[in-house]
Amino acid sequence: MISVLSAVAEIERENIRVQTMEGRIQKAREGKWNGGFAPYGYKLVNGELTINEEEAVAIRTIFDQYVNTDKGSNGVAKYLEDHGIYKIMR
Repeated sequence: MISVLSAVAEIERENIRVQTMEGRIQKAREGKWNGGFAPYGYKLVNGELTINEEEAVAIRTIFDQYVNTDKGSNGVAKYLEDHGIYKIMR
């Protein structure tokens, strides 16, 4: 009896996994966001990511500092703090 119930549970678990993955694939085909919260610098509007211009300033600064200087992550963090950008990110 326990063997039969565990086999049924395993089949059901696999079925749920397949349906979940198919749903995520379909959502991706439609260009919709599949994650939970929108990443920093973006906002969710009707299931799609759009740029949050207030937060985008910090993201662009981080990218610029990381790519165009020899600063690492700590150096970039210090730059943000020195320029008051960290206040925006909190």
